[in-house]
Amino acid sequence: MISRNRTLVVSRFLGCVCAALYGLIAPWYLLEFTGPLYDSARVLELILLIPIVALVIVIPTWRHQALMVFASIPNTIKIGLRAFLILALTSSLFAQFPEKSLQEISLFLLLFMFGIICQFLTSNNKTLMDRLFIATTLLGALLFICHFVICYLAAVVTNVSFSWISPFVSFSNVRFFSQYQAYTLPILVIPLVAFNLPLRWRTVTLILLAFWWALHFATGTRSVWVALIITTLFLLIFLKDQARQWLIWQLAGMLIGGILYLAFDYLTLDNSLYGLGSITKRGLDDNGRWPLWLNAFEMIKNHPLLGIGPMHFAFNNFTIAAHPHNSTLHIAAEYGLPAVLIAVYLVVALLKKAVAWCIKPTYSENPQINIALTASLVCGLCDSLLSGNIIMPHSQMMLFMIGGWLIGRNQTMAAKTTGVNSSQANWKSLVLVAVVSALIIIQLNGIQNYYAFMKQSNFSVPEYAHPRFWNNGHWPVDEIKIIPQVSP
Repeated sequence: MISRNRTLVVSRFLGCVCAALYGLIAPWYLLEFTGPLYDSARVLELILLIPIVALVIVIPTWRHQALMVFASIPNTIKIGLRAFLILALTSSLFAQFPEKSLQEISLFLLLFMFGIICQFLTSNNKTLMDRLFIATTLLGALLFICHFVICYLAAVVTNVSFSWISPFVSFSNVRFFSQYQAYTLPILVIPLVAFNLPLRWRTVTLILLAFWWALHFATGTRSVWVALIITTLFLLIFLKDQARQWLIWQLAGMLIGGILYLAFDYLTLDNSLYGLGSITKRGLDDNGRWPLWLNAFEMIKNHPLLGIGPMHFAFNNFTIAAHPHNSTLHIAAEYGLPAVLIAVYLVVALLKKAVAWCIKPTYSENPQINIALTASLVCGLCDSLLSGNIIMPHSQMMLFMIGGWLIGRNQTMAAKTTGVNSSQANWKSLVLVAVVSALIIIQLNGIQNYYAFMKQSNFSVPEYAHPRFWNNGHWPVDEIKIIPQVSP
């Protein structure tokens, strides 16, 4: 019994660390064995995601807890999730490249399992996971800020133009960084609203939040500004006084961050490529979104029930973009109208529950954390209506991590798990192991195909490739359009 309890404690500790690790290293860490920067982000996502989910196969207690989470889901949500999965799998069977569709579906199922793991880990120890998730996100932001400052100063000293678009520090595109900010800006304020910190640490946290806001000013991403405005209105309408503290500290961070940005903007010679000047220059220009949306509408019109297949928007827009920059149109075009209606219902149900948890917490100790996490989800999901943040590595992981974190801290496990014996696993455990194993095998096969292609030295990545799964997001596995390298 002592050995079993010790194994349970160790497994939970490792799971907690692994679940929170992404927020620490993802914003600034670059892998050295990948191709483009976007591929580095995807490989990092899979390197962390696959082992974490694989623990469900290895640790019987985790399987039991995952099944308990499944059992605790309301019946209407279960029906919605099952229906969406059936529609997605059916759509993939009729798609032009079923193996690529299955690769995307398997990734989302792994992310869903990751969210469930975050949920039951948080449910088991709310205080630990609150502090761990917040600490790693704050430290990750701090390391990115240091990385940014070093890169910018290096560019100034060497008289090299600093890229404000692509690549942007450790992100292949500044918009991917902004998508990450859409989820992290709302939660960086948590230490200020939820913990009784000493003045020096409160000051440090506020400065860090202000720098994060300054970077948001500097990157000039309009979709996140729109998302933040909608998030503020959401909180004012549904939470009113409960959200006052969160709004005040965010306003303070924004004002100080704005001052830092203006000082930086004044000292910089060329400010036409970033920040408020960039937003003014673009104005209401759709940056090609309207043609993409019209293209998505055409796909919906031609394939209303099952869509054209997961990941197949990319294959039908080889020279334009790999996704329509709108999550609703994206799901409708690739999965079909029934699937998008189910997805909208699931999101609305989650946000409705989140508002209820903010107003009247159940098992959580501090409603301010619930408010910050709800704001994070609203901001990220609103940004997805103008971007591709539901399919980009950094924002994907944050979406499911924050969702699992929020649900876990407001729910408690219905039964104890210390008495679980692997020899007593039932058929549901076997099904879970089989499904998770299949998901991991599909992803490992995708990684192998990617590296096999990249090793073909007589081919090069097309300059007009757009990110979808890998940076070469349009590529089918076997019928790939490739461009031979041309000698200079």
